[in-house]
Amino acid sequence: MKRFPWHSVFLTLYFVLFLFAENIKYVKTADVWNPLLYIALSALAVFFLHRLLFKQSIKAGIITSLLLLLFFSYGHYYELFYPQRIPLLGVRLDHNFYKWSSLLLLMLVYWRLFKSTQELNKLNALLNFMALLLLAMPVYKLIEHKWTAQDAAEAQPIESQQQLELAQKPTVYYLIMDAYGRNDILKELYHYDNSEFTLWLEEKGFYVAKQSFANYNKTVQSIPSALNMNYLDSMAADLGKESKNQTPLLQMIDKNKTVDHLKAYGYTSFSFDAPILDYLFMDSADLFYHTPGAYINLFENELLNTTIIRAFKRKEAVSNPDQWEHHRKKILSGFDKIVAVSKRDEAFYVHAHILAPHQPFVF
Repeated sequence: MKRFPWHSVFLTLYFVLFLFAENIKYVKTADVWNPLLYIALSALAVFFLHRLLFKQSIKAGIITSLLLLLFFSYGHYYELFYPQRIPLLGVRLDHNFYKWSSLLLLMLVYWRLFKSTQELNKLNALLNFMALLLLAMPVYKLIEHKWTAQDAAEAQPIESQQQLELAQKPTVYYLIMDAYGRNDILKELYHYDNSEFTLWLEEKGFYVAKQSFANYNKTVQSIPSALNMNYLDSMAADLGKESKNQTPLLQMIDKNKTVDHLKAYGYTSFSFDAPILDYLFMDSADLFYHTPGAYINLFENELLNTTIIRAFKRKEAVSNPDQWEHHRKKILSGFDKIVAVSKRDEAFYVHAHILAPHQPFVF
């Protein structure tokens, strides 16, 4: 087993886990499994094809690792070097340079491996060691995050509530129009009079808080606070002033006192993917609606942007144009689903977090 090219396995894990570790505050573990599975299967297929070609596992592993390295390095190369030039030669370090130099490197390595008849055990051992060191860095960071994470206090429904029944169970809506300003601020900053809308709400029996403001200036703090009907002081004290760990806040969105309380009365929770930020989804709802259509999550999108696929898109991120179109579709679909739920003959809690009029401005 010492002669096995474990570096191919380590690199397969590394490129996904590195991005995961660097964005641990915003990425759910569930978002990592699909890309990791696809990359592992692809790497396995490449390895076995080259195993048949070279009749040797070490050579197949070297080519597989090189292909992984070239495939997943372009995004980092682009950020560091584009559009710099090689001194004296005047050659620009753009996508074309990367593609052609990568192709040349591959041809040289293929030629060398075909020509060589000597054992490559020492090179394989060195590659195994280096790849293991690379993998150890994100793994350590993920383990450290897990150890230091403070679990959010779990909501405990009152047992006596389980036996209670409401004579009438209206549908409960929590509508979050992210970044919507109050009337005086809209008028002061944008010279826009929104009073027609708020007067209409008051005529319908709504209470409009004219001097309201959020408890926190970040969505990832405001929503957990509201859903759990409490401030975040105790959590802040436990985590410390310097902590940037948002995992407990995200846990407080997925499992919260509001939903637990309503479930005690027989309510079903419903939510959808209208916020573009995946980590703000309340996808623990009894019914969680994914907008249909081609869609990759933000983690997958960023992972693609590290690959050579980005070279064929020039300066664009891989899926931004499609992403904005899908974001628009998700918002409109979310409103449609709110209407559909309102017609159901059962008690519902509707968690409708819509990232509008928050940027990106897609209307």
